[in-house]
Amino acid sequence: EDKVKKPALRTVGNIASGNDLQTQLLLKCGVLPVLRTLISHPESLIQKEVCWTISNITLDTRQTQMVIEAGLVPYLIEHLKNADQEVKREVAWALSNATSDATESQIHCFVQQGILS
Repeated sequence: EDKVKKPALRTVGNIASGNDLQTQLLLKCGVLPVLRTLISHPESLIQKEVCWTISNITLDTRQTQMVIEAGLVPYLIEHLKNADQEVKREVAWALSNATSDATESQIHCFVQQGILS
């Protein structure tokens, strides 16, 4: 099962790095709840792939809102504090992308969830 997860996550991440329509289709297919489950996987390579995929999704403000609503921000912040260095790098990209063009309410949400602590 884990042998399939890694290439599947890489594929999903590649689709998410495409254009907005491709990323939107992933979101409509329900990728965020799956990512929320896999972000806590015990294998750091899977965590890294999940965070890389999220970093591709958070390039758009509307899609960032969907990441927030899916409850992924606390997981990202937790990984930023406690994961290995490669996972932290992907989390940093995800949060950087999410905040670079964020709305005021999104910034407020990030602050409330501990992005600054």
